[in-house]
Amino acid sequence: MAAVPSGHYAIQNQIGVLCAEYARPGSKVYVGQPNTAEVPIWRTIDTTDGTMVIIRTRSGLDELYLGYPADPQPGSSLVVASRPALWELRSGIDDAHLLVAVPAAQTSDNNDGLVVGIGRARSGVLATYDPKDDNQSWSFKTWTL
Repeated sequence: MAAVPSGHYAIQNQIGVLCAEYARPGSKVYVGQPNTAEVPIWRTIDTTDGTMVIIRTRSGLDELYLGYPADPQPGSSLVVASRPALWELRSGIDDAHLLVAVPAAQTSDNNDGLVVGIGRARSGVLATYDPKDDNQSWSFKTWTL
């Protein structure tokens, strides 16, 4: 499993930056081109079992999380959630990129291949891992608040 230390990051791929539509639970997550005044920042916190929680910062609320449905499936939308969701980081297309994956234990069928990808209209979705899809690999750019 790949590692990123707990900290603040802009999470991006070759298309753009992971963004939240609004700072409220249930809002969609998408890949956008933020203006320089408001780069979307996510905070990562490692857990004791090797997974991590990804928190949306600058929300104006207590804590909002990068989340997925209770029974994540391919095509499920990523959302801003009021409860933490667990994530795993795995090796991506190269040393500078990682896959952001749903731990198999979080799925009803023990599916070990769900990763953050890009759906229609640049929406953030869970996708079945495809080693040929460079848009499933993300870099974590350190950010100082």
